[in-house]
Amino acid sequence: MGRLEPFKKDFYVPSDTVLNRDPRIIEKYRSEKEITLRGKNIQNPVFSFEEAGFPDYVMREI
Repeated sequence: MGRLEPFKKDFYVPSDTVLNRDPRIIEKYRSEKEITLRGKNIQNPVFSFEEAGFPDYVMREI
């Protein structure tokens, strides 16, 4: 058997709504929820299940 290419479990693709959210709104949300983050390239939060991009069959169950 040949060598397999590394598999990266990174399926999340943020919606335009999440990507383009005003940084002031994000900061306010994190402050109100007492969310502290460390690191680089931290993605914007998802505010609703609809923004998460789940498939229809998952959304029907939520």
